[in-house]
Amino acid sequence: MTAKKLFPALFLATMLCASAVLKAQNSLPNMVFVEAGTFTIGAPTQNAVNPAVEAVPTSPVSVTLTRSFYMSDTPITQAQFNFVMAYNDPNYVPPFGFVQGGINASAVSGLDTSAHPAERVNWYHAIAFANKLSLIEGRTPVYSVLIDSVEIDWANLPFSAIPLSRNADWDAVVKNLDADGFRLPTEAEWEFSARGGRLSESAQGRGLDFHFSNGNDGSRVWTNANAGRRTHPVRQFPPNALGLYDMSGLVWEWVWNRWYRSNSGGTDPLGPDADGLTRGVDRTFRGGEWNFSPANSRVSIRNSREPMHRFNNVGFRVVKTAVAE
Repeated sequence: MTAKKLFPALFLATMLCASAVLKAQNSLPNMVFVEAGTFTIGAPTQNAVNPAVEAVPTSPVSVTLTRSFYMSDTPITQAQFNFVMAYNDPNYVPPFGFVQGGINASAVSGLDTSAHPAERVNWYHAIAFANKLSLIEGRTPVYSVLIDSVEIDWANLPFSAIPLSRNADWDAVVKNLDADGFRLPTEAEWEFSARGGRLSESAQGRGLDFHFSNGNDGSRVWTNANAGRRTHPVRQFPPNALGLYDMSGLVWEWVWNRWYRSNSGGTDPLGPDADGLTRGVDRTFRGGEWNFSPANSRVSIRNSREPMHRFNNVGFRVVKTAVAE
């Protein structure tokens, strides 16, 4: 084997070894199977659970998902994010910390936040994490980004090279949903999973009106009523019917879709493909957060920001399409 071919082989072997060790330590995401199905995304804008007309429309529409997938059972934690992003990057500096105005930074001072969600990570960070995690597990990356017509070397991409301002090359990212690697969920996949997927109606008796991913009890999700102005470790409240934790409250979660003014319906909706629609430059996030009222952490709630923005209340989780291994 030539030296040129030897390095990639050694790199892959090293990554696979690290993956095996970390899985044994439960340091990589635990993935939960979500069977494809049909559901109603969104909720009526005025009923007992959603008493006020939404500023951001969540009007219900039918969606059919044809691809089953696996979803991380929690938002990506700081420990998981740090390991993946620091791999092959000796100068990596974690991005976490409550540094924005009006937030009680002392609330997390001195705490071990390794099991807290990764936050202050933008949408570009999330897709880079997904590709790097795919390589660590020996999977095919889903995302392709060209810089001057050359594909990014994801394995060796330093954290400092991920954009902190709007970037046309990263905005033009191409996805391969047939790849076996990790990616962000689509908005429809996210809400389908938050509602319990195909288990929701049969196992929980829930329909459009249940408030949070794990039921209607506002004391069992992190909101401004109980969070003490900070994030908390994952898995502190019961999961939903699928075994997914923290899909309501705790942190908003980036999804794939560009923002559109209302929910996208139909088969496997991906949202708009390019700028030009209402706030089409934005990327969507879902789920509410620790500093919101319970009413704003419903499974139907929607929000968005430009992809370079970082906030101490926005993280993400990953999925991978269920393909033949």
